Amino acid sequence: MPEGSSDTLWSLIAADKRCTQRAVALGLWQLVDDVLGDGEVVHALLYRVTKNDTRPVLLVTDQRILAARRRAFRGWQVEHEVASRDVVGATWRARGITLRVEVHARAGPGFTVKTRVEPWAKEVVALIDHLVAGGAPPRAG
Repeated sequence: MPEGSSDTLWSLIAADKRCTQRAVALGLWQLVDDVLGDGEVVHALLYRVTKNDTRPVLLVTDQRILAARRRAFRGWQVEHEVASRDVVGATWRARGITLRVEVHARAGPGFTVKTRVEPWAKEVVALIDHLVAGGAPPRAG
């Protein structure tokens, strides 16, 4: 079991349950120790396009939106992140067989991730926009 906050772990489990993508990221619980801060609440999880044997993810938390990937022998590492207070929204666009989710930042660059599951990706984009507008986060459980 991870050593981080149990609230953080339970919010990650709840976000994974809400996710309609049928994917599994090995060692997903390690995100609590490797990437997430103590007490950080995960609102949504989006599995990204797999480039090798890893299953990269996009996480929407109460503190930030981040893209992370599990690296061999190094655990989970953050590839991109924007603090919640600096996020101005998100958009999606279809491109070939993938869908691109773009996270827009107030100042500085945002970032883009690719996924193949269109309906859930659109729901995550809608959640980001809802949270940016001051809406309530999803209920846990």
